[in-house]
Amino acid sequence: MVEPMTHPDPAAVAGPAPAAAIAPAQAAEVRPWRETTWPIALAALALGTAALLALFWSDCRAAVQVWYSSRTFNHCFLIGPISLYLIWERRDWLRSIAPVANFWALPLFPLGGLIWLIGNFANINEVQQLAVLSMFQALLLTILGARIYRGLLFPLLYLYFMVPTGVFLVPRLQDFTAAFIVHGLKVFGIPVLWDGVLITIPNGVFEVAEACAGLRFLIASIAFGFLFAFLMYYSRVRQLIFIVISIVIPIIANGFRAFGIVMLAHLTDNALAVGVDHLVYGWVFFSAITVLLIWVGSMFRDRPIVGRRFFTVATGPAVYDSPLRVALVALLALPLLALPKAYNAYLESRPAPANLAALAAPSVQSPWKAVADELGGWQPNPLGADRSLLQTYGDGRRQVFLSLSFYVSERRGAKIVASEDRFADETHWRRNGSGQGEALFEGARLPVVAERIQSGATKRLVWYWYWVDGHFTASALRAKLLQVKVAILGGDESAAVIAVATDYEDNPEDAAQTLRRFLADMAPISPILHRTSEQ
Repeated sequence: MVEPMTHPDPAAVAGPAPAAAIAPAQAAEVRPWRETTWPIALAALALGTAALLALFWSDCRAAVQVWYSSRTFNHCFLIGPISLYLIWERRDWLRSIAPVANFWALPLFPLGGLIWLIGNFANINEVQQLAVLSMFQALLLTILGARIYRGLLFPLLYLYFMVPTGVFLVPRLQDFTAAFIVHGLKVFGIPVLWDGVLITIPNGVFEVAEACAGLRFLIASIAFGFLFAFLMYYSRVRQLIFIVISIVIPIIANGFRAFGIVMLAHLTDNALAVGVDHLVYGWVFFSAITVLLIWVGSMFRDRPIVGRRFFTVATGPAVYDSPLRVALVALLALPLLALPKAYNAYLESRPAPANLAALAAPSVQSPWKAVADELGGWQPNPLGADRSLLQTYGDGRRQVFLSLSFYVSERRGAKIVASEDRFADETHWRRNGSGQGEALFEGARLPVVAERIQSGATKRLVWYWYWVDGHFTASALRAKLLQVKVAILGGDESAAVIAVATDYEDNPEDAAQTLRRFLADMAPISPILHRTSEQ
């Protein structure tokens, strides 16, 4: 028999409801689980999961490696156990029903496979991992049926927090934290010079490094926020409010943390600045903010903390399926899982072009002329480019550095758009800030990505953009979509990253004016790229 519950299913209500006992499932006969479809369903799930892991082992391994190597995603190891515990909480209900094959969910496998192919073509690990997890969700829905899947909706969807994503937020978090510090210093009347992520006060220079951006705690806080909201609230509005709080508070708190580090260094003449950041940002800081979130969230919770309350029994008669149907739907799902891998293997089996021509340096109008390579120790990272070119130009007063990175096709290890910084290695060169620019290029206005980097006293402005499917774009998203379009519909798979850079002393706008003049006087690059791709 199933134990009566005292609270309504949160999936079926939007707000608090009075306690009411719910009778066990309406069935004249509740069969022992061994006499239902559970044994064949669990065997099918084990087989399907093993096939999914075998087919997409590299994606799963890459995710686990990120969990292990990056402290930002160490919490991902806890997501699976939390989900299993929440499912275990509903074990009595699961005993009262049985899996019912869901043939209508089979189209979800090709959809997940298409998403995986898009991620693979665009070389975005997070998209591939999301697709693999989505195919696992489709496997559960197909074999267990809609009723069981709907009843376990939260713990199953919570598994998506196992995908290590969010690194793309680091530059924006760095910029926000730097701005927070600067405004705080101004409030206290402390003289400050602000250059991107570099902050100079009378007794020192501080850098808002990637580790100081606050991503580590933000990602863990969001995962905690969803779990807390599910456990503490019936109301969808209250759940949403707490999730927003779990996003906003860590960002603001990290700003105060970083400001406190700089302020402490200022007040103690740097005597206490060394090592404090790591201490405060560690478990002490994490614990304090988590306690604050729990305290704030408990003020308006609408669930009583009594007994087993997270799941309730759905009313309705028990439905039993044929083991043959469950086995059949599992057998149909297996080849669908393999489709994206098979298609990708076919694409990768195509031979690469031989005798790829070298990139030619574009010509320039007077007063510019090509000069000997004097990059000042700057070596852009081409990230697996098939051909690359570094050329220096000068007009007698200024120098401009041109970097071309050409790719026959996007593939693992050869990324046109990547989260890694191509122009600042964070050893000799570090990123000061980023933004946007615009220039006249090949007779049209061209938006560009602007990145400020620095090595010692040398400051450099880098403008870069992409060439994909014959189009220039500064949008990483558009570049990815163009690559996906070519991969699926056909076309020229070659692509390139073009960058120009020049030094400046104080005002980056001086460097921007130089780059605009240079691009207006430079011959078109498109013919060079087309000639290289046609070899």
